[in-house]
Amino acid sequence: MKIIFQWNLGKTFKLIRELAMNIFFLFDKNCSFCRDGIRVLKTFNYDFKINFIACQDYNLNYDKQLDCQQSSYFIICKDSEVKIFAGASGVNHLLRRISNNKYLKYFGYLYLIPPMNILEDFGYYLIKKNRNRIRKLYSKS
Repeated sequence: MKIIFQWNLGKTFKLIRELAMNIFFLFDKNCSFCRDGIRVLKTFNYDFKINFIACQDYNLNYDKQLDCQQSSYFIICKDSEVKIFAGASGVNHLLRRISNNKYLKYFGYLYLIPPMNILEDFGYYLIKKNRNRIRKLYSKS
């Protein structure tokens, strides 16, 4: 009797990379617009396990002082190296890791093109400053 073992090298390397790094997406838990956005973002599949955590909880648990009301954050912790991407950069890092919606994934890659990143940063700033008004608009409908 022959026993055949199947070994998927790609999945194995992905698992090793996943175990070696923690990925967080932080949001302001006091912002209802942010919580609604996270609820939508959690419905997608991602290439890696993403931990959606309230920024205030992350600051408390990891002894950090990130400004939760000014930005969302995408954090990659790999070995002893920590990379923090704030604002539109962080959101686009998250979008690039979506595996079941190619349009959002491609939108995340647009940020890497120099004129687009400026426009997306400005768009993020406008949304950040008007998030309570935007929430009121779409909650009425």
